[in-house]
Amino acid sequence: MASTGVTTVSGRVMVQAPQTGRVTWLGQGERLRVFAGGRVEHDRPDLDDLLAWRRGNLVFRNGRLADIVAEVNRYTTRKIVLSTPRLAGMRLSGIYNFGKEQDFLEILSRLLPLGVIADPSGYRLVPV
Repeated sequence: MASTGVTTVSGRVMVQAPQTGRVTWLGQGERLRVFAGGRVEHDRPDLDDLLAWRRGNLVFRNGRLADIVAEVNRYTTRKIVLSTPRLAGMRLSGIYNFGKEQDFLEILSRLLPLGVIADPSGYRLVPV
């Protein structure tokens, strides 16, 4: 599910909702996310996992395949698409290393009941 968020790595940050004017202060290690539809989530994510992109990795823990593919697509030139919404809710945990889409796709096809079809624009994940 798409969201916009702020995570405080150090210090404090004030976040103000434009519609309501509501103010939320975030301390070190806190995250505030606003989802489509207006739902707000305030939590304390694992900062090491969240900042893994700085080391060229993405870390997923029981993530939905749709969310994982959306995040991986931010770092690839050839995009990955789900051929059917049935695949979206599949769960996966692991670490994706930037620039290794082929490895990522191979692991997906081994761990989940899906196949990968390559075409000039990217990759399509299909149920098997």
